[in-house]
Amino acid sequence: GVFAMAMRMNHSCLPDVVHHYNPDTEMGTFHVIRDVQASEELTINYGAFPNRTRAQREDRAATYFGFVCACPVC
Repeated sequence: GVFAMAMRMNHSCLPDVVHHYNPDTEMGTFHVIRDVQASEELTINYGAFPNRTRAQREDRAATYFGFVCACPVC
């Protein structure tokens, strides 16, 4: 399903893909939110923390997801 696809995408604090869930249809869709090259990796933000400081984002990624973020923003 759609969540299996999302789990395969790596995290980025500046993602190129977002996920939207429609509770009325119980369906999720992915949307590319910026231009990407054919060979470029698609990434998604694992949590809603774009307005946090770098230290806060790093702490949240480590605490909730078990990794240190190494995206271009961090």
